[in-house]
This record gives sequence, structure tokens and C-alpha cells, in this order.
Amino acid sequence: MSTTSHEAVISYNQLKEKFTTVYYKLDISQLHGYLSGCITVNNNISFDQCIDYLSAYYGQDKALKHLKSDILELYSQIIISLQDSDLTAELFIADDNNLLDIQLKSLAHWCQGFIDGFYDVLGSATTTLPENINNSLVDIAKVATINYAEYTDCKDDKKIQEGEQNFINVCEFMKLSWISLYLDMQILAKDTANKPTAENSNDAK
Repeated sequence: MSTTSHEAVISYNQLKEKFTTVYYKLDISQLHGYLSGCITVNNNISFDQCIDYLSAYYGQDKALKHLKSDILELYSQIIISLQDSDLTAELFIADDNNLLDIQLKSLAHWCQGFIDGFYDVLGSATTTLPENINNSLVDIAKVATINYAEYTDCKDDKKIQEGEQNFINVCEFMKLSWISLYLDMQILAKDTANKPTAENSNDAK
């Protein structure tokens, strides 16, 4: 079972090698997760704004400039998938052609990137998030610390089989958590925009 989008114009395997060749620290899953986190907070965020956040995050303007067209493709795919009524958003992570520890590492990196991107864009704009949003963020943050090393060179077939099934389940849960967060953040943004400010309240008096 592949956990990446079957309809993606560019694939995980294509970009992984290209990104690490340009700059060895550019993990494609983490970068996709970071973009996803940024867009989840602000679905109107522009591509140039995302590039600015990525530049500050990685400190690699030259590498990002070289890969800008690929990053734009990822950005566009995320925007389109989140706005799709069929909820087609997918995690951009290693598929089942890779060993389990590689898949888990990729998932952990996506989750870490998502959390970082989410909070970088959120900043101090909202001091208190609703409980449902906080709970989803906690779930994603937990997966970012998953112990993938225990499956490296593992010879226990039963353990690997159970791990593969757990991986599929966790990926589906992370996908649903991401989509729920996106929808919840849109509701929060609308509620915040409709909430009367102190100045408007005083004027009404």
C-alpha cells in the first residue's frame, strides 16, 4: 500500500534524490510536512511567503532557489488536495517499496515538519487554541518522535508484519488529523474574524 498520492505529478522517489543532491539536509518529507503545516494555518498563504518561511527554517536560500519549481509543484498539490471536496490530501512519504524503518523515518520527518511549519506561521497570532486543535497537534507531535531505529536490520518477521500494519494505520490517522486541523483552523479563522474587537465594542456603546 502506498501512502503517497497516486495522482501526484511528481513522486516522492523522484524528489528525494534530487533534493538531497542539492543539499543533504533537505528531507523531502519534512519539507512537504512544513509546507502542509503552513497552509493548514493560513490557506491563503502565498507561495512566496512559504518560501520565506522555508528560507528561515533551513537557512539555505541558494538550495531552495534551485528547487523552487519543484517546491511550487508541492505547494500547488497541497492547496488543491485540501480544497478538494473528496479530501484527497496525502502524506508525501516513502512508500512500501522502501524498508519499514525508512517509511517510519519519513513519516516522523513529515510530522516534525508539519509541527514546525504550523507554529512558525501561527506565531503569536493566536495565544490560545481550542482543545480539539491542540489534541490533533499533540497526536502529530507524538508521531514525530516515533522510534524507527528499532526496525533497522530487524529479522523478526512477525514484528515487521505488525509494524507494517501499525504504520498503515498511523498514516491514515495522521492524514485524518491533518485534514481535521485544516478544517478546524478555517472555522477558527472565521470565528476570529467575526469576533468584535474591543474598539468596535466601545463604539457600539
